[in-house]
Amino acid sequence: MTIDGFLRFAEGAVKWIDLAAVALGLVLCAYLSPAFLWPDAGHRHGGAYQLLFVLIVIPTTVSAFLAWLGMCRRAAWRWWAQLLPVAVFFGVGRLFYTSLGDSAWAYSFVAGLPLIAACAYGFFGRRSSR
Repeated sequence: MTIDGFLRFAEGAVKWIDLAAVALGLVLCAYLSPAFLWPDAGHRHGGAYQLLFVLIVIPTTVSAFLAWLGMCRRAAWRWWAQLLPVAVFFGVGRLFYTSLGDSAWAYSFVAGLPLIAACAYGFFGRRSSR
């Protein structure tokens, strides 16, 4: 497989993963929104954690949509846009929930693929034509 073939395959895979991240974000927001709009009467936090999670997921979902849009339009910034959801997730997460960056799953799950995609572009992407 040539480098151009690998990049086409990687673009398609990242495009589908971005779309899955957008769909997952929308599903999570739809699932958690009723919990803070109409919280359980006996719950001591009254849906506050669900509200904080939705306030983190909405900007991350929008940034994943922008990353997907860049991949679909084959914009020059398409590979670097894969870092945007990571930055938004950790940036907004730090505003609302300070121990979010301490979770080991957050680094590996959220930051893994976009960092790999950006590094692959940095090494191989400049050779391919638009």
